[in-house]
This record gives sequence, C-alpha cells and structure tokens, in this order.
Amino acid sequence: MIPVGAGDPYERIGRFAVHQHMKKIYSHLIKESDELALARRRSVLWQTMHDTGQMTMKLEGPGQARLDLINYAIPNRETCALTTGYISQVFTIAGLEDPIVVMTDCRVIGGHICSWRATWRPKEQG
Repeated sequence: MIPVGAGDPYERIGRFAVHQHMKKIYSHLIKESDELALARRRSVLWQTMHDTGQMTMKLEGPGQARLDLINYAIPNRETCALTTGYISQVFTIAGLEDPIVVMTDCRVIGGHICSWRATWRPKEQG
C-alpha cells in the first residue's frame, strides 16, 4: 500500500516504487560499497522502465549532482513528479545523507529538457 502523507502524491508513489524495485528485481544494486553507485545506475534504471528518453547524471561537486532527462517523447507532470520521488528515494537508499531533489527545468512548462538538481550532505573524508 502506498503510504499516505504530505507532499505530492506522485512523488510518494515514486518513492514507494523504489522500495518495491529494490526488494525484488534490483536488490543486487544496493549491495555496492560506493555510495554513488546506485545513484549512477539511476540512468540505467530509467531505460529498463521506459522505452523513450535517456537519464543522465553529472556530479557537480561534493554533495551535488544534476540529472537530465533528454529525448523523452511524452513529457507530463505526473512522470516528472514520479521521477522526482524516485530519484530522491534512490539517493536515500544509496546512503546519501539528507538528499534533496528539486526539478529545475521541465518541458511541460516550456523548458528544453527535464532537469533535476540533487544535493546531499557529503560524507567526511578521512
């Protein structure tokens, strides 16, 4: 059952979907030691679940990444919200501390691509 709570219901569904995927078919992805391995694989996960579009992720510095969805044929608000929740939960499961995912551009509202900015508290080196 999808948890009830505050916030966008589609984002909650996206978070819930991650839990279902990681319990079953993609459970091997959470066994990586690199905290960003699962987050990087988010790009591959997109292609296993969608027949159009490509998700890219670029690290922009400690605790920062940009994710872009390019060439997606049918952009819509619901998919963007689901993806926001999915990305956020993937980062949480990957062990990133306090991840925040915000959509920064969207084709639905006239943007060139759908894009998200993710931030988290970097782990201390040492």
